[in-house]
Amino acid sequence: MRNSAPEIEALLLQIHSAVLEPANWDRIAADICRLLDADRATLFAIPRDNRQYWRTAINFDPDALHDYATEHVAHDVWLQGTLQSGRNWTGVVTTGEQLIERRTFLNTPFFNDYLKRYDMDRFINVVLQGPPNPGLTPDVLLSVFRGLGREEFGSREMAILEHLSPHLTLAARNCIAAVSLLNAGNTLDLAVDSLSVAVLALAVDRHLCGANSAGEQLLREQLVARVIHGRIMPGTHLRNPATLEHVLDELKQGRSSSGMLELADSHERRLVFAAPLSSEHPASRFWMHQPHALLWIAHSAIETSTLERFSQVFLLTPAELRLLHQFVALEDLARASAVLNRSIHTARAQMKSILRKTGRRSQSQLLALVARYAAIRGDSTHA
Repeated sequence: MRNSAPEIEALLLQIHSAVLEPANWDRIAADICRLLDADRATLFAIPRDNRQYWRTAINFDPDALHDYATEHVAHDVWLQGTLQSGRNWTGVVTTGEQLIERRTFLNTPFFNDYLKRYDMDRFINVVLQGPPNPGLTPDVLLSVFRGLGREEFGSREMAILEHLSPHLTLAARNCIAAVSLLNAGNTLDLAVDSLSVAVLALAVDRHLCGANSAGEQLLREQLVARVIHGRIMPGTHLRNPATLEHVLDELKQGRSSSGMLELADSHERRLVFAAPLSSEHPASRFWMHQPHALLWIAHSAIETSTLERFSQVFLLTPAELRLLHQFVALEDLARASAVLNRSIHTARAQMKSILRKTGRRSQSQLLALVARYAAIRGDSTHA
Protein backbone atom coordinates (compact mmCIF):
# COMPACT_ATOMS: atom_id res chain seq x y z
CA MET A 1 0.00 0.00 0.00
CA ARG A 2 1.48 3.34 -0.96
CA ASN A 3 2.31 5.87 1.73
CA SER A 4 -0.39 8.55 1.52
CA ALA A 5 0.79 10.54 4.55
CA PRO A 6 2.52 13.39 2.62
CA GLU A 7 -0.51 13.84 0.34
CA ILE A 8 -2.85 13.83 3.33
CA GLU A 9 -0.69 16.39 5.16
CA ALA A 10 -0.80 18.75 2.16
CA LEU A 11 -4.53 18.19 1.77
CA LEU A 12 -5.22 19.11 5.40
CA LEU A 13 -3.58 22.47 4.81
CA GLN A 14 -5.79 23.06 1.76
CA ILE A 15 -8.91 22.08 3.68
CA HIS A 16 -8.40 24.62 6.45
CA SER A 17 -7.28 27.38 4.08
CA ALA A 18 -10.52 26.88 2.11
CA VAL A 19 -12.37 28.46 5.04
CA LEU A 20 -11.22 31.86 3.77
CA GLU A 21 -10.99 30.89 0.09
CA PRO A 22 -14.11 28.89 -0.90
CA ALA A 23 -12.87 28.41 -4.47
CA ASN A 24 -10.33 25.93 -3.06
CA TRP A 25 -13.09 23.34 -2.50
CA ASP A 26 -12.89 22.36 -6.19
CA ARG A 27 -9.25 21.45 -5.77
CA ILE A 28 -9.93 19.67 -2.47
CA ALA A 29 -12.61 17.48 -4.05
CA ALA A 30 -10.29 16.68 -6.98
CA ASP A 31 -7.41 15.79 -4.65
CA ILE A 32 -9.62 13.53 -2.53
CA CYS A 33 -10.81 11.85 -5.71
CA ARG A 34 -7.21 11.16 -6.70
CA LEU A 35 -6.17 10.10 -3.19
CA LEU A 36 -8.94 7.50 -3.08
CA ASP A 37 -8.16 6.28 -6.62
CA ALA A 38 -11.67 7.28 -7.68
CA ASP A 39 -13.08 8.45 -10.99
CA ARG A 40 -15.33 11.33 -9.97
CA ALA A 41 -16.62 13.26 -6.97
CA THR A 42 -19.31 15.71 -5.95
CA LEU A 43 -19.49 18.16 -3.07
CA PHE A 44 -23.05 19.28 -2.66
CA ALA A 45 -24.88 21.38 -0.10
CA ILE A 46 -28.65 21.38 0.31
CA PRO A 47 -29.97 24.97 0.23
CA ARG A 48 -31.96 25.58 3.40
CA ASP A 49 -33.34 28.80 4.88
CA ASN A 50 -32.48 30.76 1.72
CA ARG A 51 -28.76 30.37 2.42
CA GLN A 52 -26.43 30.11 -0.56
CA TYR A 53 -24.35 26.97 -0.71
CA TRP A 54 -22.05 25.50 -3.27
CA ARG A 55 -21.83 22.51 -5.57
CA THR A 56 -18.59 21.07 -6.91
CA ALA A 57 -18.46 18.27 -9.47
CA ILE A 58 -15.21 16.56 -10.50
CA ASN A 59 -15.14 14.61 -13.81
CA PHE A 60 -18.93 14.62 -14.01
CA ASP A 61 -20.91 14.76 -17.22
CA PRO A 62 -23.21 17.83 -16.82
CA ASP A 63 -26.06 15.71 -18.17
CA ALA A 64 -25.55 13.27 -15.28
CA LEU A 65 -26.16 16.01 -12.73
CA HIS A 66 -29.21 17.28 -14.62
CA ASP A 67 -30.70 13.80 -15.06
CA TYR A 68 -30.17 12.99 -11.40
CA ALA A 69 -31.94 16.14 -10.22
CA THR A 70 -34.86 15.85 -12.63
CA GLU A 71 -35.45 12.10 -12.88
CA HIS A 72 -33.45 9.87 -10.58
CA VAL A 73 -33.12 11.48 -7.16
CA ALA A 74 -36.36 9.80 -6.07
CA HIS A 75 -34.86 6.40 -6.93
CA ASP A 76 -31.45 6.94 -5.30
CA VAL A 77 -31.02 3.75 -3.25
CA TRP A 78 -27.87 5.11 -1.61
CA LEU A 79 -29.77 8.13 -0.34
CA GLN A 80 -32.67 5.92 0.75
CA GLY A 81 -30.23 3.65 2.57
CA THR A 82 -28.63 6.63 4.29
CA LEU A 83 -31.97 7.77 5.66
CA GLN A 84 -33.16 4.28 6.59
CA SER A 85 -29.92 3.41 8.40
CA GLY A 86 -29.66 6.79 10.09
CA ARG A 87 -26.12 7.27 8.76
CA ASN A 88 -26.65 10.98 8.19
CA TRP A 89 -24.84 12.50 11.16
CA THR A 90 -21.95 14.91 10.77
CA GLY A 91 -18.64 13.17 10.10
CA VAL A 92 -19.89 9.67 9.29
CA VAL A 93 -18.23 7.81 6.39
CA THR A 94 -20.29 5.24 4.47
CA THR A 95 -19.80 2.98 1.46
CA GLY A 96 -22.50 1.86 -0.94
CA GLU A 97 -22.11 -1.73 0.27
CA GLN A 98 -23.05 -0.63 3.80
CA LEU A 99 -26.30 0.84 2.50
CA ILE A 100 -27.62 -1.86 0.20
CA GLU A 101 -26.73 -5.49 -0.49
CA ARG A 102 -24.73 -5.80 -3.71
CA ARG A 103 -27.02 -8.19 -5.60
CA THR A 104 -30.06 -6.11 -4.75
CA PHE A 105 -28.23 -2.95 -5.84
CA LEU A 106 -27.36 -4.40 -9.25
CA ASN A 107 -31.05 -5.06 -9.94
CA THR A 108 -32.29 -1.56 -9.09
CA PRO A 109 -33.50 0.93 -11.71
CA PHE A 110 -31.17 3.48 -10.13
CA PHE A 111 -28.17 1.40 -11.13
CA ASN A 112 -29.42 0.12 -14.48
CA ASP A 113 -31.16 3.25 -15.78
CA TYR A 114 -28.88 5.92 -14.35
CA LEU A 115 -25.53 4.86 -12.89
CA LYS A 116 -24.56 2.49 -15.72
CA ARG A 117 -25.32 5.19 -18.28
CA TYR A 118 -22.75 7.49 -16.69
CA ASP A 119 -20.17 4.84 -15.69
CA MET A 120 -20.75 4.88 -11.93
CA ASP A 121 -20.84 1.84 -9.70
CA ARG A 122 -18.88 2.03 -6.42
CA PHE A 123 -19.61 4.76 -3.89
CA ILE A 124 -18.26 6.25 -0.66
CA ASN A 125 -19.25 9.49 1.04
CA VAL A 126 -18.76 11.59 4.13
CA VAL A 127 -21.38 13.84 5.72
CA LEU A 128 -19.83 17.27 6.23
CA GLN A 129 -22.91 18.70 7.93
CA GLY A 130 -25.83 16.72 9.21
CA PRO A 131 -29.48 17.75 8.77
CA PRO A 132 -31.41 19.96 11.20
CA ASN A 133 -33.71 16.98 11.92
CA PRO A 134 -32.64 13.30 12.04
CA GLY A 135 -34.92 12.08 9.24
CA LEU A 136 -33.75 14.57 6.63
CA THR A 137 -31.05 14.46 3.96
CA PRO A 138 -27.65 15.74 5.23
CA ASP A 139 -27.00 19.40 4.57
CA VAL A 140 -23.54 18.93 3.05
CA LEU A 141 -22.20 15.74 1.43
CA LEU A 142 -18.93 14.83 -0.23
CA SER A 143 -19.46 11.76 -2.44
CA VAL A 144 -16.79 9.87 -4.39
CA PHE A 145 -17.39 7.30 -7.15
CA ARG A 146 -15.65 4.56 -9.10
CA GLY A 147 -16.79 3.38 -12.52
CA LEU A 148 -18.12 0.08 -13.78
CA GLY A 149 -15.91 -2.92 -13.10
CA ARG A 150 -13.89 -1.16 -10.39
CA GLU A 151 -13.31 -2.58 -6.91
CA GLU A 152 -15.42 -1.42 -4.00
CA PHE A 153 -13.95 1.17 -1.63
CA GLY A 154 -12.24 -0.76 1.15
CA SER A 155 -10.78 -0.22 4.60
CA ARG A 156 -7.89 1.90 3.28
CA GLU A 157 -10.17 4.41 1.60
CA MET A 158 -12.54 4.46 4.59
CA ALA A 159 -9.63 5.13 6.95
CA ILE A 160 -8.33 7.99 4.80
CA LEU A 161 -11.75 9.61 4.58
CA GLU A 162 -12.29 9.05 8.31
CA HIS A 163 -8.99 10.82 8.97
CA LEU A 164 -10.01 13.75 6.76
CA SER A 165 -13.59 13.84 8.04
CA PRO A 166 -13.17 16.00 11.17
CA HIS A 167 -11.08 18.51 9.24
CA LEU A 168 -13.57 18.64 6.39
CA THR A 169 -16.54 19.07 8.72
CA LEU A 170 -14.83 21.83 10.72
CA ALA A 171 -13.77 23.68 7.56
CA ALA A 172 -17.20 23.27 5.95
CA ARG A 173 -18.97 24.60 9.02
CA ASN A 174 -16.70 27.62 9.24
CA CYS A 175 -16.84 28.25 5.50
CA ILE A 176 -20.64 28.18 5.50
CA ALA A 177 -20.75 30.60 8.43
CA ALA A 178 -18.31 33.00 6.76
CA VAL A 179 -19.96 32.84 3.33
CA SER A 180 -23.43 33.30 4.85
CA LEU A 181 -22.26 36.45 6.63
CA LEU A 182 -20.65 37.82 3.48
CA ASN A 183 -23.77 37.07 1.43
CA ALA A 184 -25.83 38.92 4.03
CA GLY A 185 -23.77 42.04 3.39
CA ASN A 186 -21.39 41.75 6.33
CA THR A 187 -17.75 42.72 6.01
CA LEU A 188 -14.86 40.28 5.82
CA ASP A 189 -13.75 41.08 9.36
CA LEU A 190 -17.08 39.86 10.75
CA ALA A 191 -16.85 36.76 8.59
CA VAL A 192 -13.34 35.96 9.83
CA ASP A 193 -14.40 36.58 13.43
CA SER A 194 -17.22 34.05 13.01
CA LEU A 195 -14.71 31.22 12.55
CA SER A 196 -14.29 28.81 15.47
CA VAL A 197 -10.73 28.14 14.29
CA ALA A 198 -8.06 30.48 15.66
CA VAL A 199 -6.60 32.51 12.78
CA LEU A 200 -3.37 34.43 13.34
CA ALA A 201 -1.89 36.75 10.72
CA LEU A 202 1.89 36.95 10.84
CA ALA A 203 4.62 39.08 9.32
CA VAL A 204 7.74 37.39 7.91
CA ASP A 205 9.57 37.68 11.26
CA ARG A 206 6.72 36.05 13.27
CA HIS A 207 5.37 39.43 14.36
CA LEU A 208 1.63 39.32 14.94
CA CYS A 209 -0.33 41.46 12.48
CA GLY A 210 -3.71 40.47 13.88
CA ALA A 211 -6.01 37.67 14.96
CA ASN A 212 -9.68 36.81 14.84
CA SER A 213 -11.71 36.45 18.05
CA ALA A 214 -10.80 32.78 18.50
CA GLY A 215 -7.15 33.62 17.92
CA GLU A 216 -7.21 36.44 20.48
CA GLN A 217 -8.74 34.08 23.04
CA LEU A 218 -6.06 31.46 22.34
CA LEU A 219 -3.30 34.04 22.84
CA ARG A 220 -4.86 35.28 26.09
CA GLU A 221 -4.80 31.72 27.45
CA GLN A 222 -1.09 31.38 26.47
CA LEU A 223 -1.32 27.58 26.70
CA VAL A 224 -0.69 26.82 23.01
CA ALA A 225 0.84 30.05 21.72
CA ARG A 226 1.71 33.44 23.18
CA VAL A 227 3.13 36.78 22.12
CA ILE A 228 6.54 37.85 23.40
CA HIS A 229 7.85 41.25 22.25
CA GLY A 230 5.23 41.20 19.50
CA ARG A 231 6.31 37.80 18.11
CA ILE A 232 4.43 34.48 18.19
CA MET A 233 6.12 31.89 20.40
CA PRO A 234 5.14 28.44 21.74
CA GLY A 235 2.77 28.52 24.70
CA THR A 236 3.50 27.66 28.30
CA HIS A 237 1.77 24.25 28.37
CA LEU A 238 2.96 22.61 25.15
CA ARG A 239 4.45 19.15 25.46
CA ASN A 240 6.10 19.54 22.05
CA PRO A 241 6.99 23.25 21.50
CA ALA A 242 9.47 22.21 18.80
CA THR A 243 6.52 21.33 16.53
CA LEU A 244 5.22 24.90 16.56
CA GLU A 245 8.77 26.22 16.18
CA HIS A 246 9.20 24.04 13.09
CA VAL A 247 5.94 25.29 11.55
CA LEU A 248 6.97 28.90 12.16
CA ASP A 249 10.46 28.31 10.76
CA GLU A 250 8.97 26.75 7.62
CA LEU A 251 6.80 29.86 7.19
CA LYS A 252 9.89 32.04 7.37
CA GLN A 253 11.23 30.06 4.40
CA GLY A 254 7.97 30.62 2.52
CA ARG A 255 6.77 27.02 2.93
CA SER A 256 3.42 25.67 4.09
CA SER A 257 3.40 23.11 6.89
CA SER A 258 1.27 21.59 9.61
CA GLY A 259 1.58 19.61 12.81
CA MET A 260 -0.14 18.30 15.92
CA LEU A 261 0.41 20.19 19.18
CA GLU A 262 -0.04 18.39 22.50
CA LEU A 263 -0.83 20.03 25.83
CA ALA A 264 1.39 18.85 28.66
CA ASP A 265 -1.28 18.65 31.38
CA SER A 266 -3.79 16.61 29.41
CA HIS A 267 -4.20 14.45 26.34
CA GLU A 268 -5.78 17.36 24.47
CA ARG A 269 -4.30 18.16 21.09
CA ARG A 270 -4.48 21.10 18.70
CA LEU A 271 -3.92 21.08 14.97
CA VAL A 272 -1.70 23.79 13.57
CA PHE A 273 -1.58 24.74 9.87
CA ALA A 274 0.39 27.53 8.28
CA ALA A 275 0.72 28.90 4.77
CA PRO A 276 2.19 31.98 3.07
CA LEU A 277 -0.43 34.53 2.08
CA SER A 278 -0.48 36.17 -1.33
CA SER A 279 -1.35 39.83 -1.66
CA GLU A 280 -4.34 38.79 -3.82
CA HIS A 281 -5.87 36.65 -1.09
CA PRO A 282 -9.00 38.37 0.26
CA ALA A 283 -7.85 37.79 3.84
CA SER A 284 -4.74 39.93 3.23
CA ARG A 285 -6.98 43.00 3.30
CA PHE A 286 -8.51 42.12 6.67
CA TRP A 287 -5.65 43.42 8.82
CA MET A 288 -4.18 46.92 8.96
CA HIS A 289 -0.66 45.65 8.10
CA GLN A 290 -0.58 43.16 5.26
CA PRO A 291 0.51 39.79 6.69
CA HIS A 292 3.05 37.45 5.19
CA ALA A 293 1.25 34.29 6.31
CA LEU A 294 -1.75 32.83 8.09
CA LEU A 295 -1.55 30.40 11.00
CA TRP A 296 -4.62 28.30 11.87
CA ILE A 297 -4.88 26.50 15.20
CA ALA A 298 -7.88 24.19 15.42
CA HIS A 299 -9.21 22.93 18.72
CA SER A 300 -9.45 19.19 18.50
CA ALA A 301 -13.04 18.20 18.58
CA ILE A 302 -11.12 16.24 16.01
CA GLU A 303 -10.02 14.33 19.09
CA THR A 304 -11.87 11.02 18.99
CA SER A 305 -9.58 8.05 19.55
CA THR A 306 -8.66 5.73 16.72
CA LEU A 307 -10.77 2.85 17.99
CA GLU A 308 -13.80 5.06 18.68
CA ARG A 309 -13.72 6.36 15.11
CA PHE A 310 -13.09 2.81 13.90
CA SER A 311 -16.23 1.70 15.75
CA GLN A 312 -18.25 4.52 14.15
CA VAL A 313 -17.14 3.44 10.68
CA PHE A 314 -18.13 -0.20 11.22
CA LEU A 315 -21.18 0.45 13.47
CA LEU A 316 -19.86 -1.44 16.49
CA THR A 317 -21.98 -1.47 19.63
CA PRO A 318 -20.58 0.06 22.88
CA ALA A 319 -20.03 -3.46 24.25
CA GLU A 320 -18.17 -4.49 21.08
CA LEU A 321 -16.03 -1.36 21.28
CA ARG A 322 -15.07 -2.11 24.90
CA LEU A 323 -14.09 -5.63 23.89
CA LEU A 324 -12.09 -4.31 20.92
CA HIS A 325 -10.18 -1.90 23.20
CA GLN A 326 -9.07 -4.76 25.42
CA PHE A 327 -8.43 -7.17 22.57
CA VAL A 328 -6.18 -4.69 20.74
CA ALA A 329 -4.27 -4.01 23.96
CA LEU A 330 -3.89 -7.67 25.00
CA GLU A 331 -4.11 -9.46 21.63
CA ASP A 332 -5.84 -12.34 23.38
CA LEU A 333 -9.61 -12.80 23.50
CA ALA A 334 -9.66 -14.87 26.69
CA ARG A 335 -7.61 -12.30 28.60
CA ALA A 336 -9.77 -9.47 27.18
CA SER A 337 -12.95 -11.20 28.34
CA ALA A 338 -11.46 -11.75 31.80
CA VAL A 339 -10.53 -8.08 32.15
CA LEU A 340 -14.10 -7.14 31.20
CA ASN A 341 -15.54 -9.80 33.50
CA ARG A 342 -17.42 -11.40 30.61
CA SER A 343 -17.78 -15.07 29.82
CA ILE A 344 -15.65 -16.35 26.98
CA HIS A 345 -18.86 -17.38 25.20
CA THR A 346 -20.14 -13.78 25.27
CA ALA A 347 -16.75 -12.48 24.11
CA ARG A 348 -16.66 -14.98 21.23
CA ALA A 349 -20.16 -13.96 20.13
CA GLN A 350 -19.20 -10.29 20.21
CA MET A 351 -15.94 -10.98 18.36
CA LYS A 352 -17.88 -12.89 15.70
CA SER A 353 -20.11 -9.83 15.26
CA ILE A 354 -17.08 -7.51 15.00
CA LEU A 355 -15.49 -9.74 12.35
CA ARG A 356 -18.72 -9.82 10.37
CA LYS A 357 -19.13 -6.02 10.48
CA THR A 358 -15.52 -5.37 9.47
CA GLY A 359 -15.45 -8.06 6.80
CA ARG A 360 -12.53 -9.91 8.44
CA ARG A 361 -12.26 -13.70 8.70
CA SER A 362 -9.92 -13.99 11.67
CA GLN A 363 -8.76 -12.15 14.77
CA SER A 364 -5.32 -11.62 13.22
CA GLN A 365 -6.93 -9.99 10.18
CA LEU A 366 -8.89 -7.73 12.53
CA LEU A 367 -5.69 -6.65 14.32
CA ALA A 368 -4.04 -5.96 10.96
CA LEU A 369 -7.03 -3.84 9.87
CA VAL A 370 -6.92 -1.77 13.07
CA ALA A 371 -3.15 -1.30 12.64
CA ARG A 372 -3.57 -0.09 9.04
CA TYR A 373 -6.36 2.24 10.11
CA ALA A 374 -4.21 3.71 12.87
CA ALA A 375 -1.20 4.07 10.55
CA ILE A 376 -3.21 6.06 8.02
CA ARG A 377 -4.60 8.26 10.79
CA GLY A 378 -1.11 8.70 12.27
CA ASP A 379 -2.27 7.47 15.69
CA SER A 380 -1.39 4.66 18.08
CA THR A 381 -3.75 1.70 18.12
CA HIS A 382 -3.72 1.97 21.88
CA ALA A 383 -4.90 5.57 21.81
